[in-house]
Amino acid sequence: MRIEDYLSLAKNSLFHRKLRSWLTVLGVIIGIASVVGLVSIGQGFEHSINEQLNAFGGNAIFISPGRMQAGMSSFGFGGRGFGDSQALEGRLTENDVNALRGIHDLESIDGIISDRADVYFRGQKASVNIQGTTTNLWRIFNIVTLEQGRFFSSSESRAAVVGNIIAKDLFEHEIKLGDLIVIDNSSFRVIGIMEPGSGIAASMIDNAIVIPKEDARKMFQNPGDKEVSSIIAKAADNADMVQVEKNIELRLRASHNKAVGQEDFTVMSSESVKKTVGNISAAITLFLGGIAAISLLVGAIGIANTMFMSVIERTRQIGILKALGAKNKEILNIFLIESSLFGLIGGIIGVAIGFVFGFALSAVSLGSGSFAMRPAITIELVLFAILFSIIIGALSGLFPAKRASALEPVDALRYE
Repeated sequence: MRIEDYLSLAKNSLFHRKLRSWLTVLGVIIGIASVVGLVSIGQGFEHSINEQLNAFGGNAIFISPGRMQAGMSSFGFGGRGFGDSQALEGRLTENDVNALRGIHDLESIDGIISDRADVYFRGQKASVNIQGTTTNLWRIFNIVTLEQGRFFSSSESRAAVVGNIIAKDLFEHEIKLGDLIVIDNSSFRVIGIMEPGSGIAASMIDNAIVIPKEDARKMFQNPGDKEVSSIIAKAADNADMVQVEKNIELRLRASHNKAVGQEDFTVMSSESVKKTVGNISAAITLFLGGIAAISLLVGAIGIANTMFMSVIERTRQIGILKALGAKNKEILNIFLIESSLFGLIGGIIGVAIGFVFGFALSAVSLGSGSFAMRPAITIELVLFAILFSIIIGALSGLFPAKRASALEPVDALRYE
């Protein structure tokens, strides 16, 4: 028999029993859709974080006060990130920044002062994240671009660069260039408005106001205090990041008079964050994929049940085919192709629904203001899901197909 003949027999069988066929395919659809949806979200989450970290470059280093016991360090413009970095209390100062400046292969370094403050604009008040930086920060990382205006210079004070959401959505009236805003009883002139960010960058810049570091120090700290909320550094392009991190830890342990394992600070590079994110994402994806795979098992049982019923219903047909000279292998192939077709149809529809499911969750996460979970649509995932569903279909129909091929022609023709 030709492959066209096998496909024609399988197609006729499926369309002859439409309701049963679609109920069988439905089990595969649900299983494949669940696996594809959850796996694509897990991969997309990892990709989104890595994409945002790439904006910092692979040679970025983040230093936070306090030591983490597990998880990832906070990072960014002095704000909290993943995990709680205050498991062991600590503090960083400008003395730490100066102590690290001489480390080999460390190109740039700067401290940031971060806190929340009440911001007043045209009679309205809002609590906003304030970031105190120097002009050096803009040179360290090129992650912030301006929609309007400019950054402040090293000699300026009482100047503010405002995040896009704060400028356009936080207050009843839109904040524009040249407007005066009051931060903690001090007036600041708006000289720049940032472009909208995305992902990690959005959490750092869209909802923040950036002012000169010394203005932030006067606002949040006692006179003479040199504490910083976090330190951001950038290593040379060809630097050994592991060695640079070790040198930073060594210098800070000496500065803080801390023994190994008793550090009151956390040092993380963008590469180490990527590795941690990758490990967490892989574990979550594997766990969720395993749960979703249970529904595939249910679909496989459904295919096996349908194929057994098909063998019983077509026993006389099998007898006729064998009487006409059909071999056991040909009978086996008829039922294997039919069960594989269940898997193929269910796999194709399941992949499509899985991606729709992933994008729906992504839209929900964006609408709720949480970190965007954009599903990763890859040709490898599509091909794997479809091939896997075909294999599931073939394996589910293997035993019924063997049973059909083993029937004796005389017994099959006598079957009522």
